[in-house]
Amino acid sequence: MEYCCVPFMPNVQASEGAKGAADKLEKLVNKYAEQGWKFHGLENVEMVIHTPGNPGCLGFGATPATRDVTSYNMAVFYSGS
Repeated sequence: MEYCCVPFMPNVQASEGAKGAADKLEKLVNKYAEQGWKFHGLENVEMVIHTPGNPGCLGFGATPATRDVTSYNMAVFYSGS
């Protein structure tokens, strides 16, 4: 089998609510179905983003290293048997 993961973070207006998000997911699923992909589901992926610190020049403009955690929804598709 072959898999394809696509970030899915619908941007909807408050008035659209869950229906707006569902419509966007439906559009995404249909787009990939036209290319032969089958929808498997949504998965939440957490990522740790490291930003290295910068010692600056003689200490001026120095910035500390940072570590942030964020998560994304991924639409997972598959093809093959």
